[in-house]
Amino acid sequence: MFRALNTELDDLRNKVELEKEKLINLYNDTLLNGKYEEFLECGLIYKENESILQEGKSNILYNFVKNRPLPIVEDKLIKFKICENKQAFYMYIRKVLNMKDFIKTRNLLNKAKNMGWYDYEYMNLNTKLNNEYYYN
Repeated sequence: MFRALNTELDDLRNKVELEKEKLINLYNDTLLNGKYEEFLECGLIYKENESILQEGKSNILYNFVKNRPLPIVEDKLIKFKICENKQAFYMYIRKVLNMKDFIKTRNLLNKAKNMGWYDYEYMNLNTKLNNEYYYN
């Protein structure tokens, strides 16, 4: 006849925990099998797990840029919004710099500076660019 209020909260809490476990399992599977698109395109039902999803996407994007060849990364640059993730974007700049494309690297570093990412990593890449450009 009467329903306890705690049962609805318990149901919600269980569903949130279940979604959290699914996200963690999907993250681990993605790192093992290298199918990054599946994790990057997944969505959320409960906003309580948004921080876990964002942290996972950040790590997955970094691994995607690090482990894939540059042409594949450039094809997926807009789709996966790599330019909006600081660590992945710096890894992309590092890959472009390793290919000795100095003008493109300078433009990407300027873009990073305009986005407010003026930090140690920026200075490190800028110094490396200057050393390789002027001494090679």
